[in-house]
Amino acid sequence: MLAYRKQKIEKYFGRMNKELEVLLVDDCEITQFFHREVIKESMPNVAIHSFENGQYALDFLLGNIRPNVQYLVLLDINMPVLDGFGLLGEMQKHKVSTNVKVVMVSSSIDANDRVRALQFPHTIGYYEKPFTASYGLELAILMGLTKQSTIKSE
Repeated sequence: MLAYRKQKIEKYFGRMNKELEVLLVDDCEITQFFHREVIKESMPNVAIHSFENGQYALDFLLGNIRPNVQYLVLLDINMPVLDGFGLLGEMQKHKVSTNVKVVMVSSSIDANDRVRALQFPHTIGYYEKPFTASYGLELAILMGLTKQSTIKSE
């Protein structure tokens, strides 16, 4: 399973020969704090930006994308102003760079949300909250930011 996911990530991100920045998009400060800690633990040299709604994240994406940087967005679904699906729609509408990929991180266990999220071209994954250290480490491994030997085999 890990090999399949690694192929999928490499398809979208290449071999990570670019700098990576992570965008945390969630209206809950506690969730943002927890996700930030998980990312710092699993990807210690990555820049992290936090946004409380999709509109703030969209504004950042439309004004700050650099071509030599890959962006990974950890996106919640339910937020005020512009929710996760709204952000995905706006990214598609504005033709946001292919350097931006999204992993939905939501408390929703509705299979329809998962299917809907994965239909957007920027979306490469869907995790249920809480975003755990194992999710963070899996992403880091799949993106080549840490060595796979740090994970115990199942």
